[in-house]
Amino acid sequence: MKLFPLKASSFFVQLSAVILLVSSLQACKEDTLINSTVLPPVDNINTFALELDSIQTLTVNDDSVLTGYNYYSSDIFKGIGVINADPFFGKTYAGAFFQIVPPTTSFTFAGTNPVIDSAILVLPYSGVIYGDSNATVNQQLNVFQIEDAFSRDSLYYSNQKLGVNRLKPMGSAIMNIRKVMDSATVWGVKVAPQLRIKLNSWVADSILANAGGSKFADYPTFLTWFKGIYVEPDTTASATGRAIPYFKLDGLDQNSRANIIFYYHNSTDDSLSTSFGFVSSYCAHSNWIKRSFNSYPITNYFPASGKVTDSIFMIQNEPGAAGDITIRLDKVLSQLNKTIINKAELVITQLAPTSADDTLFEAPVRLFPSGIDSTGTTYTIADRYPTSSNEPLNFIDGTRRVAYVNNQKVYQYILNIPREIQSAILKNRNFVHLRLNGTVSFPGAYRLKAGGNKHSSSKIKLNIIYTKIQ
Repeated sequence: MKLFPLKASSFFVQLSAVILLVSSLQACKEDTLINSTVLPPVDNINTFALELDSIQTLTVNDDSVLTGYNYYSSDIFKGIGVINADPFFGKTYAGAFFQIVPPTTSFTFAGTNPVIDSAILVLPYSGVIYGDSNATVNQQLNVFQIEDAFSRDSLYYSNQKLGVNRLKPMGSAIMNIRKVMDSATVWGVKVAPQLRIKLNSWVADSILANAGGSKFADYPTFLTWFKGIYVEPDTTASATGRAIPYFKLDGLDQNSRANIIFYYHNSTDDSLSTSFGFVSSYCAHSNWIKRSFNSYPITNYFPASGKVTDSIFMIQNEPGAAGDITIRLDKVLSQLNKTIINKAELVITQLAPTSADDTLFEAPVRLFPSGIDSTGTTYTIADRYPTSSNEPLNFIDGTRRVAYVNNQKVYQYILNIPREIQSAILKNRNFVHLRLNGTVSFPGAYRLKAGGNKHSSSKIKLNIIYTKIQ
């Protein structure tokens, strides 16, 4: 597909072509959108390059993100742990709510006179950790049974904390980050890295007493009785932690999914086990995440009354800091009128690290833009359509890449938004207002300090290539 039209005798005919182009780009394939060979060369006769740096940048606090919903098409990860000492961004706490179901409906333990010897909660390590993976500081974790209604058909946000039975804990453990990352040994056999928490005996007693009864008749009935599990980090002022590992809920077996393994014996067999596990088609899940910015430098960058722009801005994976970006078009609208926007790349550059913590607490692996309308409501930008396809995501890009500023290695992000800019020009809008966040895959992770429009060496900018319509 060509991204620029042939000349026509009427401007209105060509304007129609522009509108058609904007809408038809939604159906383009990734190779067509990204392949630079389809762009017209900049000849400064018909096609021009423009670097726009009239961009206002602020840091805002997006205090919640959707972390529990039932239309996941990929693996489900939940962070559990504490970062209590990021010297710039403050503290982060993460706990996980999830459900499990028996291996079958109407489940009973095998044989006569079954006795449960132990119950172990298994949380498979996803391979992703945010923070200090070499931390020797242990973290206290507690496990509770959920008491509030918890449904797979409902939406849950990071700031929602379900009620749990704190008077009767299911168990507790000391989490060592290095051990979580290493392979585990179970009955002399090495298995994939996982966190294993021994549960209190009452959990096994309750399950055994009700197995085979009405509470096990079907999964909805079971989940009405056993509403789920909450694994919580220490949230007191004395909590220790330098990292948040992410655990995988869904999987095919007891070493690749969140589950409780019951080890038991009966009158004839002395080494039996069964697994009650997370099954995405039945079970709800959510990640509770709390940020504490008080008394940390980042609070100085949240908008104060009258503040228009900053020389630097911050981004975290939600919830937390987000980049509030206003691209001013008012001074170039007349220049861009009667044009086709072939390319519009928003370039965001990380500030060079000034301490070991700037490297330890990693930058986001990807940034994603959303639009903000005149009422402050978030909307999907034009370049993201069709939302049913991942190809627009690939086109927008926003993935982390290496760059060098004054011979220092930094990360840079390039977000392609030509359709959004074209749409603003066609509607004669004076600005495009965007919100930039990290991706939702690992809520609570990552942080970025980036250059705003006044930064001397890492200034945000929008690179545009456009073709005039004659």
